[in-house]
Amino acid sequence: GALRKELESGRKPPYEFECTLVRSDINNFTQIFSSDKREAFMEVINDFFIGVTHLVSRYGGSIHEFVGDEVLFYFKDDDHESSSAVAIAALRDINKLAMKMSERTESEGGYAFRIKSSLSHGTLRFGPLVDGFALAGSPLIESVRMLSHVHEKSENTVLFDESLTDSVSGLCRSKRQSVVMLKGLQGARTLVSLEAFTPLSLHLRQGDEKGLKFAKYYRDDQDICEILDFVTSFQGKIDSKDLNRLISMFRSYTVAKSSAAIKRSFIKCLEQTLQVATYNEEQTHLLSSLISAASHILTEKEWFGEIRALMFGCLTHPNRRVVANTLDVFGQFEPAAGERIFNELAKQGDNRIVANLLVKEAKKEWNKKVARKVKAMLGGQSPYAKASGLYALGEISRFLKRTD
Repeated sequence: GALRKELESGRKPPYEFECTLVRSDINNFTQIFSSDKREAFMEVINDFFIGVTHLVSRYGGSIHEFVGDEVLFYFKDDDHESSSAVAIAALRDINKLAMKMSERTESEGGYAFRIKSSLSHGTLRFGPLVDGFALAGSPLIESVRMLSHVHEKSENTVLFDESLTDSVSGLCRSKRQSVVMLKGLQGARTLVSLEAFTPLSLHLRQGDEKGLKFAKYYRDDQDICEILDFVTSFQGKIDSKDLNRLISMFRSYTVAKSSAAIKRSFIKCLEQTLQVATYNEEQTHLLSSLISAASHILTEKEWFGEIRALMFGCLTHPNRRVVANTLDVFGQFEPAAGERIFNELAKQGDNRIVANLLVKEAKKEWNKKVARKVKAMLGGQSPYAKASGLYALGEISRFLKRTD
């Protein structure tokens, strides 16, 4: 959970951070819980909260807590270009999940499953409290007060302060609801209600950098498939640099549970990219990015079989970056096999592969031996060796900053 993440962040509490906090509440909980449908209802809630956990993780957020019929989660400003935009994107997928749950409850129990949510941007403090640690701050209070102004319970609803409108305008359409005083907080607030989410297809149809940059805010299985299918269809029709940027966005994804649909779309995209890359060298950048994406949008379940066979063929590709990225993916899904292949190729002295090998060694243990090897690459005569050494040093530094 969030408290464990904060404790393992390397920062010494107490400390503060800016974030967008979301509070989602299940409508009519007390009424349904008090009926004879209680046990079935609790199973639905459990499945819903499991799904919410996966989605929040996929968008790089943290679950703060589950309290009865509520779930609280947040997205840090330090981790995202716009924490409010990411929060809205996650809520879009959570609302989709709620509608799936509703299909189930209407069929099995005769009642609708709806949620109401509020967003609040501000400062949270993480620090000691009684015998443990806790989060505190105005977003926790503000989000509660906002939900008290939700009166429509037959639909999934989202409320937020008008000050967030510009941050989320590319992802949704909203309207002013009311000017209110929130109990315990100073000053009047203009509350805005979300009317509709912007579909991914609208951004993709623009086909330019401005439109494609919004793709990073679409991370459910259907959206990932749509992005992969778009890249498959538009190779040669759209600048390969734009397609490469689109695929590179997957590096910020964390997919704990993938799907057969994503696997099928990935295979089609990889086959098409391999075919085009044989006669268009510019496509090798797209190919290397797509290979790296595998470790972010697929799991071990999807790896074996056709994807593994296609990736194995990439180990003999003439482009060093393609080979290096393929080795990284093998290392994730098949550590033992990846290690053997890595060591064999490293004997050939390829700078990029040697650099990746040093990164792997450093992640196991940063010691004088690894440091000397990195220093030797940086001090070499070859500019390619120096560039690879700088790459290794950067990757090692990022890893140690995140984990040590």
